[in-house]
Amino acid sequence: MSVSDKDQAESKTSVWFYHLLHTKLISALPTLLEKTLASNVNAKILMSDEEQLKDLDNKLWTYKNDSWLPHGMDNERIAKEYPILLSLNDDENINNAKFLFLLMGQDSKKIHDFQRVFVIFDSNDQLQLSQARKQWLEYKKLGVDMQYYQQTPNNSWIKK
Repeated sequence: MSVSDKDQAESKTSVWFYHLLHTKLISALPTLLEKTLASNVNAKILMSDEEQLKDLDNKLWTYKNDSWLPHGMDNERIAKEYPILLSLNDDENINNAKFLFLLMGQDSKKIHDFQRVFVIFDSNDQLQLSQARKQWLEYKKLGVDMQYYQQTPNNSWIKK
């Protein structure tokens, strides 16, 4: 990648930090994913723990009695067709996602391959909180456009 290509990639990527204060991840994530789907944009969810990823997979099918989110795992034969792809692999963007969701302290070396990156972290988990702070400083040094949202008691988000 040439310098100008890298500059262009950096300028198109924005990172949005979502600070969970009142609920757990599974209560907040589906709403963000629903908005992603409404925008006709594919998403990749990146985690580092296989058991947590499998648990999230199950919960996305059952988070509401009357709704579910179309998604799948990146090791499935039709993975490229899923609008929401769950992955342990930072190397590939199988479903051509424009949005990347980094959960539970996960980081990526490929943020510039995405239009928007969501860093969702829980203030009750010191490792996630520490990782989010580290990411903020690192992305700031890279000149990435960043926004910070804090969860309100009624489970909406306020930009700070």
